[in-house]
Amino acid sequence: MSFQNFKDSARNFEWASLAPYLLIIGILSTFIALIAYLVRGSVDAYTYIPLLIGIVGILGFALLDPERIQHWMGSRQARYGTSMVIVSVALVGIVVAVNYIVYQEANRTTLWVDLTENKSNTLSPETLRTLHTLTDPIKIRAYFSADNTTWASVQTVLDKYVAESRGKISYEKTDPNANPVAAHKDGVTRDAVLVMAVQTRTQLVTDGTSEQQITSAILRLINPGEHKVLFLTGHGEATTTGSADTDISKIVSSLTNKGYTVDSLDLTQQKTVPDGTDAIIIAGPKKPLQDFELTAIQDYLTKGGGLVLTENPYFITQMDPTKDILAQFLQTEYGITFQNDIVIDLADRNVMSPSPTAYGTSPITTLIPSSMGSVFPTAISLLIAQPSGKGLTQTALVTLDAPNNQVWGENNLSEVGNVNVIAQSTTAKYDKDADYASPLNIAVTVENTGLSTSTRIVVFGDEDFSENIYAGQGANSDLMLNSVDWAAHQDQLINLTPKDLSFRFISVPTQPWVMNAILLASVLLLPGSFIVLGWLVWYNRRKHR
Repeated sequence: MSFQNFKDSARNFEWASLAPYLLIIGILSTFIALIAYLVRGSVDAYTYIPLLIGIVGILGFALLDPERIQHWMGSRQARYGTSMVIVSVALVGIVVAVNYIVYQEANRTTLWVDLTENKSNTLSPETLRTLHTLTDPIKIRAYFSADNTTWASVQTVLDKYVAESRGKISYEKTDPNANPVAAHKDGVTRDAVLVMAVQTRTQLVTDGTSEQQITSAILRLINPGEHKVLFLTGHGEATTTGSADTDISKIVSSLTNKGYTVDSLDLTQQKTVPDGTDAIIIAGPKKPLQDFELTAIQDYLTKGGGLVLTENPYFITQMDPTKDILAQFLQTEYGITFQNDIVIDLADRNVMSPSPTAYGTSPITTLIPSSMGSVFPTAISLLIAQPSGKGLTQTALVTLDAPNNQVWGENNLSEVGNVNVIAQSTTAKYDKDADYASPLNIAVTVENTGLSTSTRIVVFGDEDFSENIYAGQGANSDLMLNSVDWAAHQDQLINLTPKDLSFRFISVPTQPWVMNAILLASVLLLPGSFIVLGWLVWYNRRKHR
């Protein structure tokens, strides 16, 4: 072929027919370049070569077939497409503008929305009730150095208190390094300390700046004075300092956080209950008290003291009921009777771990939702009856009931089986002539208001529910802590409990190619599939019009 013939063929060739192929090659090459960048994480030959081919392909399409572009720009589809692009850009702009305004307003006025499962970023209802009862203003002096990285999170918490306190709380930040005189005056010797001040009283928060610590400090400020509770020892009671499942150190820690002074009481060493004791706690005694110990407790209660008793079934402790002089005293003086049984609950299939069906009307349970269950492993049932000549206020605090005798107090303990193997207790059968029918009381309260300072007693027919292994289940911790508050005449502390955080973990793969593949699928493949489908619809409609 002569050169002239080649020129004539090139001049007569329909170069525009190659344009669609160049466009497809350009789009595919650009897409491949983006994939290569995501997978390799850098720009190299594997990225810029297909990117260059893609650019050349798209530009070649525009150069070879400009009429197609002009026609498309003037078509009805283009006008609709342009309108859609304008609307989409406007919507995106509106969303961006709204988010910007909300973000700026949140920074200016501490505006937030808590989307966590248990509202861990919102002040608890108990804290809000405390703040709404403030009568005197509280000033918080926050001593944080300039390089302390925790101040931002602490400030967020303090902003919530300011916003909810109805003008009663304010705070200011001070650098203890820049102003050592002020720090010394407030007794601050370390970084990250809050000094809470009401009139001339102050409280220091040094072991953390969570809601629990701050609210506890506020309560100590508005309720000045020492509040002391003592745990009786010497009878096999639950250990208050250990971390084992059967210890009750979680309850003790919560009491300490609420401002109580917690200590032990050994009546074999000191024959009387110390003055200033707000409540005595007897947690699961396995041996009966001695006569002089009971006398000391009687004298203490006569003066308006408080008592919280958690006692397991005699079948578990192997204590002789006839020698339990504390139980006999409670029956005679306060009308509380232990029925020497073990509660069987087949309705909830918990067998010997009954779940209550009702909470009584009491400050202890007022703020506990009826739907919030609790568990009482191996419980003994209680009766309450008004003793002759007494003017006591008695309340069934926790009650268990079920139809068709699915709940009862089992008297024939040989039918229960091994208490450590709950399934064996299904061998127990209700005997209407021997067993105790429901409803059954698992916890009761008694108050003697005839005294100048009322005596308050709370008795649980189970101790296990307050142990470390069970304290966090349902309302168990609330019931125990609220009972101590009520018995100690600290009603304003009821239901101030720390908030448990719910953690959610996502296992993230460490291989870069896996991360890039996830990013590719979420960012490119899904949107890309819609683009491809849209192009196919456009092409088919254009083809058949």
